[in-house]
Amino acid sequence: MSGVESGGGRFSSSALPRWLLLFAVSCLGLRMVAAMGKEEKRQLRDQVLEMFDHAYQNYMKHAYPADELMPLTCRGRVRGLEPSRGDVDDALGKFSLTLIDTLDTLALLNQVEEFEIAVKKVINDVHLDNDIVVSVFETNIRVLGGLLGGHSMATLVKEQSEQMQWYNDDLLFMAKELGYRLLPAFNTTSGLPYPRVNLKHGLRRPQARTGTETDTCTACAGTLILEFAALSRLTGDPVFEQHARKALDFLWERRQRNSNLVGTTINIHTGDWVRRGEINSFPTTLSFLHHFSLIKSNALQFPPDISTTAEVSLQAIQFLSHDICKWLTAQNTAKATFWLEY
Repeated sequence: MSGVESGGGRFSSSALPRWLLLFAVSCLGLRMVAAMGKEEKRQLRDQVLEMFDHAYQNYMKHAYPADELMPLTCRGRVRGLEPSRGDVDDALGKFSLTLIDTLDTLALLNQVEEFEIAVKKVINDVHLDNDIVVSVFETNIRVLGGLLGGHSMATLVKEQSEQMQWYNDDLLFMAKELGYRLLPAFNTTSGLPYPRVNLKHGLRRPQARTGTETDTCTACAGTLILEFAALSRLTGDPVFEQHARKALDFLWERRQRNSNLVGTTINIHTGDWVRRGEINSFPTTLSFLHHFSLIKSNALQFPPDISTTAEVSLQAIQFLSHDICKWLTAQNTAKATFWLEY
């Protein structure tokens, strides 16, 4: 079998994952964007705005307050009322997920009036104490992150304009409530969070219907630090950052020391890797690093050791991607240059 050596293994054409080909195409696409002229970029920008408005307005018209819009039937997806899609539905918590996830985008696209309307809807209509089991990871990045992003944008609009003078940290209070509802997930010996939690009942109680899991994915366990640290900094309550930092430190200590890559699935109680292997670990480490990108900007002034973790993780990805690129070229599968810029 032909291939290129990387550490202790070889990459075979039969084992080439689809994500690798997509990664190569994405990298080539970045170079194409760099070669675009101003007019072409403007046209693409207008297309993005049009696509966003189409998606957002149809969600608000046909689906709100449901979590998602089902585009073929043009109605909202309410968990428990539609056929289950398995783990995918763990992102749905009956908290108008799409609206919260969209808040900061509305402000970023300068749709300030629509942003103000959306903020009021979230404050008045969304409840976070639903008796429902949700993904800790998805709820963190989309709901907690959405509330924090919306709060930051609302504060900015209030400070720099005459709009939203009524806003009084309402989204931040909701974010803090949600943070406390997610904290029971960290009740493990290792400090790695359970993958799911019941927003109303927490874990391990009969009515919680969760808390028996033993495994979680690397990104689910180790990338909560940005949102949880931001929540601690904005509220002055250190408990959120402390729990997320403990999970991150534990996970990083379990990395493969020769390659500095992490596995894909880990036991939250023992810290043993359930699934490991460099070729499988590459996208997981890439996701891990993606969540560190803001850390490298020092937006939250993290200690140097976390920045060092991001640097080492980046170097590991660059080393492995170099070998993968050579293998692709040798196989005439693609001729691509892999690079990461942060």
